[in-house]
Amino acid sequence: MDRHGQTAMARAALSRPVALALKGGLLPSGATVFDYGCGRGGDLQRLRALGYDAAGWDPVHYTDGEHRPGDVVNLGYVVNVVENPAERADALRKA
Repeated sequence: MDRHGQTAMARAALSRPVALALKGGLLPSGATVFDYGCGRGGDLQRLRALGYDAAGWDPVHYTDGEHRPGDVVNLGYVVNVVENPAERADALRKA
């Protein structure tokens, strides 16, 4: 079953992985963030509002997003939905 894009929820707040990264001090002030598999881009908008330089890409919902390096790369809801091991490894390399 192809579940790509199904975890891309519209959220009113940061996703749990990003919120926990902020709370845990993993996103220092001034860090650049790349969200690989950013879904509908909600985390990007919220991170930018917090002053982060955030970019993202998603194969279903954000195909025009910019692929670029980041000090922090989020794959919070990517690896768990990619069932094919070769495709999962490819996603990790690309991220």
